[in-house]
Amino acid sequence: MKVLAIIGSKRKNGNTATLVEQSLKPFEEAGIQSETIFLGDLNFEGCRGCEGCAKTNRCVIKDDMQDVYTPLREADVLIAGSPTYFYNMSSDMKKFIDRCYCFTSYAADDRSAWNSELELGMRKFAGLISICEQNSLDDLGFTAIAMEAAFGSLGYRIVFSQKVLHAFKAGAVITMNDTMNEAYQYDYRKDYNRDTRFKSTAYLNPVNRQKNFHTKAFGPDHRSHNHHGQSHHGCLVDSHHNRGFCQRQLNMLNV
Repeated sequence: MKVLAIIGSKRKNGNTATLVEQSLKPFEEAGIQSETIFLGDLNFEGCRGCEGCAKTNRCVIKDDMQDVYTPLREADVLIAGSPTYFYNMSSDMKKFIDRCYCFTSYAADDRSAWNSELELGMRKFAGLISICEQNSLDDLGFTAIAMEAAFGSLGYRIVFSQKVLHAFKAGAVITMNDTMNEAYQYDYRKDYNRDTRFKSTAYLNPVNRQKNFHTKAFGPDHRSHNHHGQSHHGCLVDSHHNRGFCQRQLNMLNV
């Protein structure tokens, strides 16, 4: 198992970094390899919408984001954290997610159906941490919702989404025992060991499933279908009975 942590805060000793690092401790204690990337250390721009990646699933922008794509492809577990700025994730986290557009491929005749390179092979998992200084979840705004939707759309099974309030001063969460324990105690290995036997060949993600974006139920237990017979988000699509997948991505798996 490989674990990748993405921190969307500029503060290396801030609350986001503290909780992400706390969530990594069980892996480290079990001798599992992990890598942490502070987006603030990278010199990278947002997606240009140039579609230069459309034929290859490789972004054409030559900047520091190129060094992140390989760890993303190799990681089995992703832990991503962001503070809340004006009711949404940080600009660094938003740029990072936008640059993951290169992983997606769309059906030639229907832009409402797509799959992600990250969905091919063994299932990937994600844990998300969203932090806000205010007292109400309303003030967290779209931070958690947007990250759950985006990473779920990229093919991750969202198994943990921690929402933290009252955290402004750098390191304030250290004194929040329940918050620290929540970040530490979730056992990603349970989901990994159960589901990595599930090798997928294609997922389709119809745009009209956005009503379910805000939920964490992106896993195989939610197998509702739309009227076209396409599986809603996070549900395996039988590659022999659905013509919407991208053949070149299936070729990566030799299936």
